[in-house]
Amino acid sequence: MKDPARMSIQELERRLTSERKQLAARQKTVAAGEELLAQKKARLAELQEKQAELSPLLQELGVLLGGRIVSRKPRQGRSLRKAVQEAFSTSSEPLTAAAITEAVVSSGYESRSKNFIAMVRQVLYVDPDIVRVGKGKFRLKD
Repeated sequence: MKDPARMSIQELERRLTSERKQLAARQKTVAAGEELLAQKKARLAELQEKQAELSPLLQELGVLLGGRIVSRKPRQGRSLRKAVQEAFSTSSEPLTAAAITEAVVSSGYESRSKNFIAMVRQVLYVDPDIVRVGKGKFRLKD
């Protein structure tokens, strides 16, 4: 790119016009993105309202049908993944799935699973923040 000190006034004006057009295009893109975000937030609020209305009805329907509707909300305000990650704070050494399961349960996490350790193992193998360091031993990534 030419040194502005060596450019003619016409070249400087063309360059300035070009840069103003580019800036205007970027501002339109940002404005469009912000508008889309506002629309998505409004739609999310609508859907959350509908979910709040329908959830009790679905629960009641599940009871009437002899079953229950499973909620995907994390229990006790935290997910199993978070509870497993917190279990590693109790030890500086790598932990086994059984030790992690025990720590999660003792921290107050509740589950109705008949095979809770299998759920914990699933988290251990899928969570990108947890690494396997030996046969059946895991730790948090550094």
